[in-house]
Amino acid sequence: MATRGSWEPVRTSAANAFLEMRPKLNLGIYLETASTAWVDPFSYIEKASEFVNLMQPALKSAMEQNEKSVVAAIRDVAPAVRALYGQ
Repeated sequence: MATRGSWEPVRTSAANAFLEMRPKLNLGIYLETASTAWVDPFSYIEKASEFVNLMQPALKSAMEQNEKSVVAAIRDVAPAVRALYGQ
């Protein structure tokens, strides 16, 4: 796939084939940035700040303070999340 379709590799073992595909280009930079890139969820999730404000206390309660199970915490916050997104 890396050499025939000119696709970026999804496995490390295919990286060399990808790099050799176009020797005049520095594709190593692409691989390096692709492996360390981080997409900010706030840039594509509608109402992300409000969503985080709803979820953080529930997840903290379940995962940090062990006050309830994760399932129970999500179940408790689900109506507010549905209301936020109009569902």
